[in-house]
Amino acid sequence: MLFQRNIRTLRHLENDRLPPNKILLIQLAVDGLCYAQLFQIAPIDNSAQKQLFDDLQSLLEDSE
Repeated sequence: MLFQRNIRTLRHLENDRLPPNKILLIQLAVDGLCYAQLFQIAPIDNSAQKQLFDDLQSLLEDSE
């Protein structure tokens, strides 16, 4: 599930005209969440994970 969200988010970023630093910030955050889940590093509970994705989504919306 998380990897599918990652791919959708990155495709959205590629199609938008966001500042490069904001794209990098979002990409690194999403990648970090994916790797943390994959390797069971500092697990994040579902509500915190949802809040992080909501915050990242807000960054995208603020740029539109």
